[in-house]
Amino acid sequence: MYIRALQISIKCHDQEFGFKTFFEKGLNIIRGSNSSGKSTIINSLLYSLGMEELVGGKNEGTLQYSVRDYVEYEGSKHFIAESSVSIEIENQSGSVATITRPIKSQSKNTKLAEIIRGPVLTENFAGASEFKFVHDQYSAIYEEGFFTFLEEF
Repeated sequence: MYIRALQISIKCHDQEFGFKTFFEKGLNIIRGSNSSGKSTIINSLLYSLGMEELVGGKNEGTLQYSVRDYVEYEGSKHFIAESSVSIEIENQSGSVATITRPIKSQSKNTKLAEIIRGPVLTENFAGASEFKFVHDQYSAIYEEGFFTFLEEF
């Protein structure tokens, strides 16, 4: 599997923040000074794939405050109303899927991953959404489960 792109979207009551990056095939190096967001990027990648247990937790609680609680910008705290992470992946046969997982939301269940079978982040593809349960019982067995989708993809 090849990770093509990552996007973190944050909506505060007074401003929007975010981050979007594209990856090349092969080795990609994430470099930055301390507290610049490297761990946030890696943990968001893991979270988007339902693998946040690798860093010691489950669900959005494993993510940094900067994507679920507040953003510090120009000396002020901006409290987050909605946030999500999206990842665009490609399998060995060239099929592309975009997965979006809410981090903080008042209208979306953070245990559901939204999947669009197409390149939303790199090509603005607009397709039908399907929703899969992440970390619920049998999410790796039943068709409605996220890990069943990921394994088949």
